[in-house]
Amino acid sequence: MKTVGSYNLHTASQQACPDLKFFVFLSSAAGIIGNLGQANYNAGNSFQDALARHRSAHGLHSVSIDLGPVLGAGMVAEDEALWDQLRAGGFIGVRLEDFHTVLERAITKPPTTNGTHGATKPFVCPPQVVMGVGTGGLVRQNKTANPFWTRTALFSHLNRVDLRPGEAAGNDEEGGGGAGGGGLGSSLKPALKAASSRAAAADLLLPYFVRALGEVMGKNHTGIDPDSVLDDHGPDSLRMKEILDWISSATGVKISGINQMPIRSICAQIADLGGFGGED
Repeated sequence: MKTVGSYNLHTASQQACPDLKFFVFLSSAAGIIGNLGQANYNAGNSFQDALARHRSAHGLHSVSIDLGPVLGAGMVAEDEALWDQLRAGGFIGVRLEDFHTVLERAITKPPTTNGTHGATKPFVCPPQVVMGVGTGGLVRQNKTANPFWTRTALFSHLNRVDLRPGEAAGNDEEGGGGAGGGGLGSSLKPALKAASSRAAAADLLLPYFVRALGEVMGKNHTGIDPDSVLDDHGPDSLRMKEILDWISSATGVKISGINQMPIRSICAQIADLGGFGGED
């Protein structure tokens, strides 16, 4: 609906309102980081972003505001559980007054000072404005349960923003997945390689894997039995991809077909495939 409706408005405005003063899409940050299980919704928002850029490139006013959850308004205000879910995925709440300010800037063109002579020039809002997506520092500060989107290369730079000097992205004290998984991989892989044996490497990996599984499944990792079968925790295909991506990011090992394996055995297989700890 967003795709067809947006394009219809675009074509109709060119025919009926060629001098349209402003054209604003209320898109979503989901088009940037992706909502799990909502590929069609993500694509629709990305289309609005692309259409706004296309219009802008052809001299037509257009701004696509990629909204995160707006606090005190809309679905977030009506559904507290939804806000908890979005926050767990790494979204940052947007104050309603801040949204109003961005919307005003998208519509109007306030003057700005132009350097030495105090002359003014129109403020031009960029064709795409992203709100509600956290930096690596904010993800760490908010102790986000499952920032799945930060584990992709697309956000490798954002993962390093707002971190304290010397602080590695995603390398938290308890060994969680964290933003991007880069910091974790940089500390865990050398430790796995330095393990005294394959069994020792598997034992070292086990608590990290259990915690990551808890984050992906949205459950307390302390209640996960290391000898339970992975499928017993109910991961669907999307969650399985997150688990496999975490394994690859944290250990460098590509693995598949682990659904029916006990968690402890999975760690042993990862240690074997990665050649960690040398021969037993």
